Amino acid sequence: MGDDGKFYVPQELLPIYRDEVVPFADVLTPNQFEAELLTGMKIKNEEDAFQAMKALHVKGPETVVLTSTHFENKPNLVLMASNKNDLKQYIKLQIPRLDAVFTGTGDLFASMLLAWSHNHPNDLKVGHS
Repeated sequence: MGDDGKFYVPQELLPIYRDEVVPFADVLTPNQFEAELLTGMKIKNEEDAFQAMKALHVKGPETVVLTSTHFENKPNLVLMASNKNDLKQYIKLQIPRLDAVFTGTGDLFASMLLAWSHNHPNDLKVGHS
């Protein structure tokens, strides 16, 4: 839908994504901006992100992965993932933030997650240390 405070799609589509598409999703991979739009919650820290993931699970998706969050005064991006079957914990990966602009990384990540999920259904922790 967008990133860094900018919409890629017409803003009028937000209610359709939020209310009609998300409930049918098994896996949801929003970035921070999209997660804030879909939940109506501001994400400023890790606890906010975890609460937003739980709110997204309530809407329907089994798996929620916040593909890139940037918390105030933190140098790294943080990827966070959770499964609806265990809402007490989540996976967190710190990603070095590069001073560059990349296009299509969310699509690439979603396709890699799909391939991983095909081999390890419902287990985001396999291979995670």
